[in-house]
Amino acid sequence: LAFNNVVLDSLNFDGINLRTNTANFNCVTDPTNPFCLAFPNTPPASALAGPACPPNCGRVRPISPNLKNPEIHMFNAGIQHQFGKDMVAEIQYIGQFGSGLFGERDTNYPVIAADPAHPGFFYFKARPDSRFTAVRTNENSRTSQYNGMLVSVNKRLSHHFSLNASYTWAHAITSGEDFFGLSEPGDPTNMKAERGPAFNDVRHSLQFNGVIDTGRLSNTNILRWFTNDITLGFIEQIQSGRPYPFSTGTGGFASATFFGAGNETQQRPNVLSDGTISSLGLASADGTNGLYGPGAVAACIGGGFPAAYCNSIQNTFLAPADASGEGTIDVNGDPVDFKKLNGNLKRDAGRGSPFLRTDASLKKTFHLPHSEGVKLEFQADVLNLFNHSNWLGFNANNILSLLAPSYDPACTNCMRTNGTYAGNNGQILHLSDITKGKISQNLLIPNFGGAGAPLIGLGDPATVDGSRLFQLSFHVRF
Repeated sequence: LAFNNVVLDSLNFDGINLRTNTANFNCVTDPTNPFCLAFPNTPPASALAGPACPPNCGRVRPISPNLKNPEIHMFNAGIQHQFGKDMVAEIQYIGQFGSGLFGERDTNYPVIAADPAHPGFFYFKARPDSRFTAVRTNENSRTSQYNGMLVSVNKRLSHHFSLNASYTWAHAITSGEDFFGLSEPGDPTNMKAERGPAFNDVRHSLQFNGVIDTGRLSNTNILRWFTNDITLGFIEQIQSGRPYPFSTGTGGFASATFFGAGNETQQRPNVLSDGTISSLGLASADGTNGLYGPGAVAACIGGGFPAAYCNSIQNTFLAPADASGEGTIDVNGDPVDFKKLNGNLKRDAGRGSPFLRTDASLKKTFHLPHSEGVKLEFQADVLNLFNHSNWLGFNANNILSLLAPSYDPACTNCMRTNGTYAGNNGQILHLSDITKGKISQNLLIPNFGGAGAPLIGLGDPATVDGSRLFQLSFHVRF
């Protein structure tokens, strides 16, 4: 059983220092340290139980003793047909299926116990192995699936015209793809819930390019200078938006919450029957989900809100005495029960804006008289002809914890007491809001705390490519 993985665990090991969350062993200055002597294998039990790493030995990332090579099965079938002398059309199916793919899971996840006094509610006890916090074990627990249909047409240059066009419908599904936090499941006991669109799941993709050449359109001495030897070319790219992860920004247990692409945690919110996004009843170690215990009711009343309203917001109870100190708390900071560890929102449920770009080129060739094949070419290129903004960076800060809990039932830019999320104007966040590209029309004043915005950092918009660009050039060919 290897003690660390992923090429000696790049997060915990730099070639000299062997690190965990609570310990740092320098294997050059202290080569006799039992951890350094054992690396990369498991240290002896005496070292793990000794004073070398109080109060525990922190997080480790072992490799499962049953780890095997993943399996990938690929299928490809197509039909090609030629029409006339210069056109070929093809349709093909491409399939790829992976099983036993690598992924991490915390095999030392804290015990989730039912609260005997309140049926349907749960709380966290301590981790099974007190020597460690998270034991993020690399195992063969992930799958992937790709199905694609490609239709293409290729017309070779003839009669002063050529065209290449292709359309792809595809669906890429996976249950894990990121090395960091998203490699951890939202619920370690339910790996099937992790299957969702992959980051590179481009459902529709259309690309075509063409060339039109006027050739020798006219023989009139003056007119031919304006009509002959003109070439117009264009390239068009259209793609549907790519998926991105959307999370609560918290997790049920403090040392079992990990960041991932876009600063997300692995916990996802709930989607109600009408599409409303909510975190009501979800476990949270930092009190940012919709959990309101008796202390929250008292705080609500103390804030000047009507007692009847404040009493109605209670949806959980104080956790039993044996609850872990790293477990779930409510918005008031009290250790409480929860109903669910993870919501029903699918992984990578967000969908970014579509990609659209048109590039064009116009070239005029002059044959210089009384010369032996000398030609003068003037060319104009336009990149992003229609000046379309292609937004990138939807994997940025898509976390609901950016909206702080509030006792005010009419608050804005907040989480309301029913576990829903209100934006700048009080509008409630729905699933449909995060599946249609950027949410905020004004990126300098982001809505919903900036969640679902194409940002590298808050207030820092980015695009795939810049605005329309003109380029003029001339060439002399001889």
